[in-house]
Amino acid sequence: MKASTLARLAVAGNRTDLLRTVLTGLSAGLAVVALLCAATVASIQGWAERYSSALLVEPGLRPGVTMALVLVSFPVLALAGQCIRLGAPARDRRLAAIRLAGATPRETTLIAVAETAVASALGGVLGLVAYLVAREGVDRHRLPADVLPPAPAIVLIHCYTCAIDWWDGVMPALRKTHRVVAIDLLGHGGSEKPGSGYSIDEQAALVAQALSRLGVKRATVVGHSLGGTVATALVEQSPDLVGGLVIIDQAPDSSYGGLNLLAKIGYWPVIGEAIWRTTPDFLVKDGLGQAFAPGYDVPDRFVDDFRRMTFTSYDDAAGAEEDYTDEEPLDERLRPTGVRLLAIFGSEDQIYDERRALAAYAAIPDAETKLIEGPGHSPNVEAPAKTAALILRFARQTAAAQPPGAPEKQPVAAAPPAHFVARCDKAIIGPGPADWRKRSIVAGNFGLAQGDFGTAQVVNGVLQAKRMALVAGHRRIVLRVPPAERSRVRLVYGLFRSLDSFADGPVQITFAPCSDKPRTVWPGGLLLKDRRPVKLEVIAEGKTKVISVR
Repeated sequence: MKASTLARLAVAGNRTDLLRTVLTGLSAGLAVVALLCAATVASIQGWAERYSSALLVEPGLRPGVTMALVLVSFPVLALAGQCIRLGAPARDRRLAAIRLAGATPRETTLIAVAETAVASALGGVLGLVAYLVAREGVDRHRLPADVLPPAPAIVLIHCYTCAIDWWDGVMPALRKTHRVVAIDLLGHGGSEKPGSGYSIDEQAALVAQALSRLGVKRATVVGHSLGGTVATALVEQSPDLVGGLVIIDQAPDSSYGGLNLLAKIGYWPVIGEAIWRTTPDFLVKDGLGQAFAPGYDVPDRFVDDFRRMTFTSYDDAAGAEEDYTDEEPLDERLRPTGVRLLAIFGSEDQIYDERRALAAYAAIPDAETKLIEGPGHSPNVEAPAKTAALILRFARQTAAAQPPGAPEKQPVAAAPPAHFVARCDKAIIGPGPADWRKRSIVAGNFGLAQGDFGTAQVVNGVLQAKRMALVAGHRRIVLRVPPAERSRVRLVYGLFRSLDSFADGPVQITFAPCSDKPRTVWPGGLLLKDRRPVKLEVIAEGKTKVISVR
């Protein structure tokens, strides 16, 4: 029997035979699409940041995606097997008639096999065409399944000594309508604990890197306590990643409150580390109670989060947060960014004055503030339903305010630094003169060595006068130029150097506590427009003194 006759007999039949052929072809086509998708995912190498889905971006997730697509093809192929049996009695009668018409048993079998083969081949070709057209039509680098609009993202950044499990109470509600990304900060939870890199700017840069790899943009970023500080730095560094900011129980700076004395002892040199290593769990749990309303039963897992830190991460993370807000409070940092802001506080916060802090944030244009009655410093743990409801409402409003397709925020050009933190590892530190208090303009924890500007030199049109700053003990000291003097005075820190312009000098230097005994640090000097006496402000222990330097 000729091949053409064999093919004609294979596709001939009634409507049941036609339906069987079509269903067999569709099943084969779907199986081909699934297997081609699996092969494409398996071929992706390394971090694939061009995709919007984390399932394709992260190498560790792609094997699971590949296996899932392969498994999808199995029931589709099983469907094809069932389709072959559709109308089997009628098909058997037709084959018997062909056999009586003179066809050999081998030819009859070939007709039956050809029917299924033709349907499967046509379905496979159609599946291949559909896959290539869809992939090429959307983006040659993306799979058809990856072009669906991603769910709006909510990013959760935890508090100091915490981990992502502090968000367990709010995540189920958020996940119903949003993509939720929870991050363990460096030195916390499951993240690495290196010997350095805990500054707020470095933490924010790591968060930005993670969000970029996950394809997150214009997210609602929620920061609890320390997380609010990191989220603020993220707004400053990468405004395109943040559509809205939620700060939970984080005051603009330490002047609004702070940890109790027992907690602060944990940061003292030598003694602090010894206490940190030997404190039993029940005392750690008692200390964590400050992060909740009085009487709240602190979960044991939060003690485990504390134990996962190293002393370096524990100590450096606390100092970095204070350094960042000492340079400039959070409300002042956020004011010029224009980011949408929601500040949430618990009414029983034992760390910060919640009403003062909320008033500071309320002064930011278009900012929204909420006080949740009952919880303390951690409403995301103590009142998760109320906290999640506020976050979701704010996230929806943020998405409505900036619909898809709106132009992304562009980073603001970096301005000369207004503030500088003088860290011990970067400072020039040496033993101070025994009579430094006698020679200092201000007796106490801080002073400038007496002298006049007779030896000042003019460099690039700017009068530069070197002055030695003296700091005693382990206290944090801030040296600041009053606003009235900023048109003619700037500060320099570290090795004395020439600046490109007068305005490049900062107007504030924060001297971070060091582990040594009373010492001398060198701020570099003063930049002046003339030789007239200047006034500077010295801030120590919450008190401000005005000194005059001649």
